[in-house]
Amino acid sequence: MHSPIFSMLNFFDAHLKTMMRSNYFPRFIQKWRSCLHSDKLSKLDNFSPTIIRSQIQMDKSNELSLLTNALFKTLTAPEGKIVEFPELENTHNVQNTDITQSIQSEKTPLVINIFDFDGTLFSSPEPNPAIWENKLVGHLKNENVIFKGWYQDRRSLSFGNQDRLNNRWNYKLVNIVKNSMKAENTLTVLLTGRNYDEFHELITEMVERKGMRFDVMGFKPTNNIIDWRLYYKPNIIEKIGRDMYEKLIMNQTITGTQKLTTKEFKMHFIGDLISHHPPPISINIWEDRPNHFFAFEAYLEKLKSLGKIKEGTVHKVFLSKNFLEPFREYDIVMGMIKDHNYRSEQINLGKIGIVRKIQYAGIFFDQQVIDKLKRIYPPPTVNREWVFDGPYVLIKKNVSNEWLKLHCEGRGAIVTMKITGFGIYQNRIYCLQVSEYENSLEKTPIGMRCGKLFSDCPVPFINFAYVKGTEGFINTENINFNWIKYDKQIVVQGIIAAKYILGLE
Repeated sequence: MHSPIFSMLNFFDAHLKTMMRSNYFPRFIQKWRSCLHSDKLSKLDNFSPTIIRSQIQMDKSNELSLLTNALFKTLTAPEGKIVEFPELENTHNVQNTDITQSIQSEKTPLVINIFDFDGTLFSSPEPNPAIWENKLVGHLKNENVIFKGWYQDRRSLSFGNQDRLNNRWNYKLVNIVKNSMKAENTLTVLLTGRNYDEFHELITEMVERKGMRFDVMGFKPTNNIIDWRLYYKPNIIEKIGRDMYEKLIMNQTITGTQKLTTKEFKMHFIGDLISHHPPPISINIWEDRPNHFFAFEAYLEKLKSLGKIKEGTVHKVFLSKNFLEPFREYDIVMGMIKDHNYRSEQINLGKIGIVRKIQYAGIFFDQQVIDKLKRIYPPPTVNREWVFDGPYVLIKKNVSNEWLKLHCEGRGAIVTMKITGFGIYQNRIYCLQVSEYENSLEKTPIGMRCGKLFSDCPVPFINFAYVKGTEGFINTENINFNWIKYDKQIVVQGIIAAKYILGLE
């Protein structure tokens, strides 16, 4: 036969949630329950249990007896009556809150995993700098300069056949998302600066096709109001319960009157999300943009110092760029510019015109010459594959046809040069040093103009090969090599040509 105290304990457990909802008992009742569950008790007369071992440091020797009497008064009081306990004023602070926290955390995620979309989870296309000049690329990406902007225009994520998306997903991160989805104590969040009205259906469909179901999906609002009814997804009910879900979706946040940048929006969003779910043990953010990465690191450190989170980590992500098919990208950009110019007066922005410009001029070689150079001057052996992608000698960037005519005899002129040595830049770019051949005119085919070797680089060279998976020079004009001379120096010819690009008028 069970003792009265254990019978009362069972009764208390059975009615705990009801009493919590009724709000007619104070927080110290939880402390009484903690005492009974976490300590070994021995039954004594007068219904006064004695503590044999306790994790709770009692302020007074009779504290448990006071709590027991208070519980008895609560359970025997008429239904709905508010019971007060003035004798327990000094015992109101609960020192051991393990039970309280476990009750709160049963339906509250303790880990929040936040995933950026563009360039992090998915290699989204962006304007190709091989087609558009850098200034125009900057305009296309800036929604404050051009109507909508690339990342707010639905066409930037229009692919047609979904099979074309397979090589764009970051599968390592996709697996992390799926593991996060399965964790009961974890919120899985997608957070993007793309506009809700334009993209929420499209991106939701894309991620669900890959088997990802997020608890929260955050998109930048149109009207500076973060309406959480749009962002909390019904599948989160399995983790937090319907009551809490219904409460959370009632929240709205006004972020101000000024249009927010993506970084500012994400800061507001994360701050509000954290306030909905106290206390998250840790927050993880996956992000690709360097300025966002450092801003989020500083923000999480601030939250830690304020005691709002215990841990916060930002994970840097790098995905290789993956552009659209050039003709499709051209159609998208020209459509964006057409829409912008049509609305330019309404949105108080000037019209945009596109012209063809010379991105750079160089001396280029036919395939026969390239094969000869590869055979005679092969690059050194490396762990990865060398790529020969249109070797050329850089003459100058952003030049005019008039300048080329004045300094090099213009496009179409033949330049005769001698290979004198080689150099390797950062173990990833292989270049061949060249100098002008003394008898160039004699070597020039009949009917062709004899061009001059000219380069903005300190020493003219052929940008010959690069290691697969690496990028080329950022600024070739300031590159200096430790050139190694060749004993065998052959003579080759190339033609002056220009790489054209589309830019602002």
